[in-house]
Amino acid sequence: MRPDMSEEEYKQAINALRAERKDLIEKARMRVKDHNAIFKKIKSAMAVGALTVPEISSAIDVPKESVFWHLTALKTYGQIEESTKEGDYFRYRLVSDTTNGD
Repeated sequence: MRPDMSEEEYKQAINALRAERKDLIEKARMRVKDHNAIFKKIKSAMAVGALTVPEISSAIDVPKESVFWHLTALKTYGQIEESTKEGDYFRYRLVSDTTNGD
């Protein structure tokens, strides 16, 4: 809460801001939902083993550029790693979760 506002004024300001930005908030929420769905599809496809970007793209019917972007995010957060290189592409595999005994 801001020091120059009462609690009630602050609540009103926040509610007004939420109403003003409702469309932007909804678009962002939907974008996150879409990205999470693609992450889930990628991980599901990779459950069978290491795959290349074109193989993942074909398996989940998502453009290669989008698959590559999502793989980069998954790699950044340690959920996948590069494996062997096949032609122009690396194979990517899921990183085992050793925190829960897998």
